[in-house]
Amino acid sequence: MKERLYEILNEGKVHEIIPFLKELTTEERKALVPAIKKMDREISKIIMTKNSYHTAGSVNQHSIIDIASLACMDQKNFGKNYWSLFRNREKAEQILEWGCPDWFSDFINDSIDAEFTAFNYHDILRWAEKGYVQPKPELLGHHLSNYPADLELHPETLKTHFWYLCEYPSKSLPFRKEWFPIIQKLSAEKKLTEKDF
Repeated sequence: MKERLYEILNEGKVHEIIPFLKELTTEERKALVPAIKKMDREISKIIMTKNSYHTAGSVNQHSIIDIASLACMDQKNFGKNYWSLFRNREKAEQILEWGCPDWFSDFINDSIDAEFTAFNYHDILRWAEKGYVQPKPELLGHHLSNYPADLELHPETLKTHFWYLCEYPSKSLPFRKEWFPIIQKLSAEKKLTEKDF
């Protein structure tokens, strides 16, 4: 089992990781966690060159580890790896479709304090629609703060989520000068009314 995972990783065969993981039982996937952590440390080592630096692993190798981690680890072992989640969006979405981890919703809700995430407000809405995440109001307000131009794309955004943004302002909100003219425009168009307050 570990040997097969090493083979997939060493050859960078991203297309083979999900079929391999699907063949395993829950117990077998859990048993791979120490090996996944070891492989992650190996490919994450920094290689210095004359003018730059990079990790020892290729893009495909990092994707393989990200996908295996999501499929095999519990939330404690996965940690707060918000930035690498969905680095390979297509494969990660396949993992969620096949078997969304039971900790995924809590993990996403806890991302409010993350410095950076590889997912956004639109991802959260899509995951909520599919039942992967039960987003907290703070989460929706926080992530919406980065998308001022998208207030009218989804019916719930202007009706409900905008008010979460007001109630739970994001640390990035003061840096988005687009908000003032957008709110003025929506108010002038009577899309923000007193009954909403």
